[in-house]
Amino acid sequence: MDLPIEKIENELIAVLSSDKFKLDINKFDSGALMIDVETENRFFCIQLTKSYIGVSEITEEDPGFSSVPNKYYEDIGKFKKEINELFNLDWK
Repeated sequence: MDLPIEKIENELIAVLSSDKFKLDINKFDSGALMIDVETENRFFCIQLTKSYIGVSEITEEDPGFSSVPNKYYEDIGKFKKEINELFNLDWK
């Protein structure tokens, strides 16, 4: 089952649209999307593909920047729960 990348992208950008977050969005020819999120001295990379959503926190110990995320989700509900916990949001 293909994930609705555009719908997830639009909702995610809407919930992260505040002065608390700095976003950098990169779209790829494959249809994949990478959203870098900086907040409160923390940096995350969110990858959206047709088959999964990946989340990585970039730290000095784990500099990341890999095509393989630290966590990945095939279920939008579980992804939303992770985003809510990471960023203290109420994304439904």
